[in-house]
Amino acid sequence: MKKMLVVVFLIGVSIAAIGTLGVAGMSAPPPAGWQANQQAEAQTFTGTIMKAGDSFTLSDSEHRASYKLDDAQKASRFEGKKVKVTGTLDAQNRTIRIQTIEEAS
Repeated sequence: MKKMLVVVFLIGVSIAAIGTLGVAGMSAPPPAGWQANQQAEAQTFTGTIMKAGDSFTLSDSEHRASYKLDDAQKASRFEGKKVKVTGTLDAQNRTIRIQTIEEAS
């Protein structure tokens, strides 16, 4: 009788755990409105486009910062010019993903 009670108890605990964790231990779905790959918000950066090997950087002398630019083709047209770049910053790699680039006035 004790063995049967222990088995019933363990089955009950297992069912409760599955109900808490979801089927096969999977977590519950994310809340509504949540996106797994949330995009960083676009920012505006100003500075001078400089060539660095096969790539280009934005040198921001006002903030004493330099950022790699992800699109050499877009940046090459503005080499040596002061520009305004709108894009998203990958802070870990200090790279700006260019959305728009235009000569600063």
